[in-house]
Amino acid sequence: MTVALHEQGLFSWSEWSRALARQIQTAKDGSVWAMTITGAVVRIDADSFATTVYANYRGRPFRAIYASPSGEIWATSREHLVRFDASHAEKEPTDVPVAVAGALMPYLLRARPTLNPRAP
Repeated sequence: MTVALHEQGLFSWSEWSRALARQIQTAKDGSVWAMTITGAVVRIDADSFATTVYANYRGRPFRAIYASPSGEIWATSREHLVRFDASHAEKEPTDVPVAVAGALMPYLLRARPTLNPRAP
């Protein structure tokens, strides 16, 4: 399917690889974190290859995942910014409230990379 969409000109291979790379991060403990197409976050342990899946946060899919320069893993849903405890996969992520002008701000609404920059 990906090849067919590429052949129709919907995206270049460089656009595809950039979008894919933004959704895979490495934590300070060496674990690999990725965001699935359904908006779930998956942690893969570097030693055992065991996986932990965070399907959503408070019923909302994740929109983006980031590793900080220090190796902490952060993710956003539409309404929440959360931080994961990379070395304790069994823990739920921690909500990090950020207020803007007295109201919570929808986080990174445009954070999900687009494969077609010409799309609205």
